[in-house]
Amino acid sequence: MNNEFITFSRPLKSFFDKISIREFARKTKFMQRIRLLQPECFLSTLIQTLSFKDHANLADILRIMDSEQETSQYKPFHNQIKKAECTTFIQSMVEEATKALFLAPFKQALPKETPFKNIFLHDGSSLTLNPRLKEEFPGRFTKTAPAAIECHLTMDLVKGVAHYIALDADKESEKNYRPSEKGLKETLVMMDAGYFDIGYLEKISQSGGFFVVRAKANINPLVVAKYNEMGTELFHNEMKLKELKSKDHDFVDMDVQWIKTNTPFRVIQFYDRKRKGKGYLITNLNRGQFTGEKVLSLYGLRWQIELFFKELKSFCSLKKVNTVNPNIVKTLIWASLLTLIIKRYVALSVGILWQTIISTQKTCRSSICWLPKLMNYLKSDEQDISLLDEIFSFISKNCRRSNTKRDRETEMFTSDLIPYCQIKYLESYLHKKRA
Repeated sequence: MNNEFITFSRPLKSFFDKISIREFARKTKFMQRIRLLQPECFLSTLIQTLSFKDHANLADILRIMDSEQETSQYKPFHNQIKKAECTTFIQSMVEEATKALFLAPFKQALPKETPFKNIFLHDGSSLTLNPRLKEEFPGRFTKTAPAAIECHLTMDLVKGVAHYIALDADKESEKNYRPSEKGLKETLVMMDAGYFDIGYLEKISQSGGFFVVRAKANINPLVVAKYNEMGTELFHNEMKLKELKSKDHDFVDMDVQWIKTNTPFRVIQFYDRKRKGKGYLITNLNRGQFTGEKVLSLYGLRWQIELFFKELKSFCSLKKVNTVNPNIVKTLIWASLLTLIIKRYVALSVGILWQTIISTQKTCRSSICWLPKLMNYLKSDEQDISLLDEIFSFISKNCRRSNTKRDRETEMFTSDLIPYCQIKYLESYLHKKRA
């Protein structure tokens, strides 16, 4: 398996190459001249420190950096991390890591019969900041969180990584950061009720895209047709949705029409256990190919973006950011995203090599046991296969999903879509490297 270890570690090794990191530092004007603080050491220290904490602490980062370089970095560290160019540098490294580790090597893996080629999930997550930052990042809740920043994220579900990221004040409308309908051709996008907008969904259909979006509970379109769970049309007279005599637990698949649009929509009524009442999904997926139950299962995959945010906040130091410098806030958020990208790539690689299902959350939680060793390997000029074997073996034994029988009964695996459809193109990538 030595060749396979090298195959999966090569993109990481290339990403952490000292020369390329310094080139990014110069290109982003983060460091024009390399002095006491070296950008490659700065980057690896950020990743290691943020990987072990539930909140970002500059003192912890500095201590690890001092221990590695065996000299005090206090002044150069604080001078560099507070610069706007530092944020640009880390952001560019996030974009490069996404491209090098997830987008460039791997090909499309969705089944041929699926009408869409990509699946995007979009949502936002807010982070409370020091109240002194309320001018730069005003929050929606002025009493409890006067300062807060929102991370707007579009996740590529097939590849398990962020496709688009934006940071802005929590007070700004989240609809400003939803995916552009022009870029959703042959793409399925899934969003929560906060992004429900009939005009926007109509434009997605017109551009050749697909959607499954949770509708607001107060919608009242004209119901023009009604179907059962098997897709068989039921006798029905046209009436408003609120006039439809259906119970909370009834499953109803409908064709509906809004007065302000000419586009017909498909609405699925289901029982919402959380709210203990009716819930609605709106979609343009074909009923012949996607039954109502199938649409519900697909929408259940939207939970993956919540898990992404959970890993970011709990295992990559985004629960709390202790600083009053707005540039440092954004730098640490981008650094946390970079940390999660590295962890997810390693988890995915181990899953392929051992042909097993690896939990990304367990991999994140246990990173204190393996990530320092990995960083030492990546910074070394030697190819220490025994160290890689130790790292990958630890993850394969300790980070497997605990209930694979249940997993295989869920939409994640039975649909052959997410997340281990990645196995297909990773295997293809691996075989090409062997050849």
